[in-house]
Amino acid sequence: ADRLHGARASEPARKILEEMSERQYVIPAELGNACVANALGTGPNGTHDGCGGIDTALAMLAAMESSPNGAESVSMDSYGAVVSALGRDGAVEEAVLLLRSMVVEHAFTPPLGTFADVAVAASKDGQ
Repeated sequence: ADRLHGARASEPARKILEEMSERQYVIPAELGNACVANALGTGPNGTHDGCGGIDTALAMLAAMESSPNGAESVSMDSYGAVVSALGRDGAVEEAVLLLRSMVVEHAFTPPLGTFADVAVAASKDGQ
C-alpha cells in the first residue's frame, strides 16, 4: 500500500524535484532516491497501478543530476532500479546505455541482478 501511495504521488514529486533543480536548490539524496524508488512498479512502463513509471523516474533522475549536488546524490540502487525497469519493459538499448553510464561515468559496480535483468531482456529481444 505504501508503494502505491508513493507511485500516486510521483508526478507531484517529480514536479517539485524539477522545480528545486531549476531554482538551484540542493535535493537531499535520501529524499530524491526514495522518490525514484517509489515511482517504479512492475506494471507496464514500470508503473504501479497506472501511477508513476519509468518516464517519471527518469525525469526525477535528470532533476537530481542537474541540481547543485549533481549526480553524486543519485544512489546506485536508484540507477539500478531504473535499469531493471527498462529491461522488464523491453527497452534494451536504453537499459544498456544507463547501465554503461553507471559503470563508466559514475564508477558504480552494479549488482549482478542488474546485469541479469538487462541480459534477460536482451535475450528476449534477440540482441
